Amino acid sequence: MVNKVPFDAFWQCPSCGADFKQEVTQKDGSVWTGSRVIGVEIRGLYDGVAYWICPDCKVVWHRWADSPGNARLRYNIEELWRDQGLTPWRGNL
Repeated sequence: MVNKVPFDAFWQCPSCGADFKQEVTQKDGSVWTGSRVIGVEIRGLYDGVAYWICPDCKVVWHRWADSPGNARLRYNIEELWRDQGLTPWRGNL
């Protein structure tokens, strides 16, 4: 079983505290609420967002919770981060 980090953790950067919430008023007057957080997909590793990047401080963090079932996936992603020189966030969500 793959455990995901709770979605509500992505309204704010866990590293710099930047607010990701973005509200856009449509032409019809309705309001769309979204997030500025950047989701990165890695072709061949996982079909969907594999990790997140803060658009302000550029720190990266896992989509996947730290559990035994996710160990191989997390290792492969962290190996990619090392190769690309990305800075991982080392706290808890």
